[in-house]
Amino acid sequence: KFIITGHSLGGGAACLLNLLIHHNNPASELIPGLKDVKIECFGVASPPVYLPSLDQAPDIKAKIENAMKACVCFIHEDDCVPFLSVDSIRRLSKVLSDVDRETGRLNYIEQRLTAGGITPPNEVITNTIKSGSKDLPIVPMALRFAIPSSFVLWFREIGTDDKKRPKFNATFCDPNKLCKQSIR
Repeated sequence: KFIITGHSLGGGAACLLNLLIHHNNPASELIPGLKDVKIECFGVASPPVYLPSLDQAPDIKAKIENAMKACVCFIHEDDCVPFLSVDSIRRLSKVLSDVDRETGRLNYIEQRLTAGGITPPNEVITNTIKSGSKDLPIVPMALRFAIPSSFVLWFREIGTDDKKRPKFNATFCDPNKLCKQSIR
């Protein structure tokens, strides 16, 4: 067994290497003993690095599906890296611009108290953040990449046990649906 792993950008690189090896196993050409070795990939906080294609040849599609079956990725809490894409950065930028515009309407003291966390944001700012960028149209070049994995295991803390150790819930997520979410 050969295991590929990485964290954050290294997790994305591990996922791409997994696709490459499954698609065109170059290692088996250099080292014949690797031809029948099972290859697995584990990515931690991997960014979306793969753009699924709808017009793949059946043999290539099968190789990619096999590679994804051999890959498991993990997300901890609200890590932003697994949600990064041109589209998500664009949407985050719009929300930040909208919030900046709304905070500019506050007086100097209100701005400082809100920014310092002393007073909560007013209702207009809160609604601006909640509404996010839902009205922002899709731009053809702002592609939504996915994490090349059969599923993503997302861990969220739900409290502590009697020894004050954190307890987590884990949810299996579809990477193709996950990439459509905004940055957390």
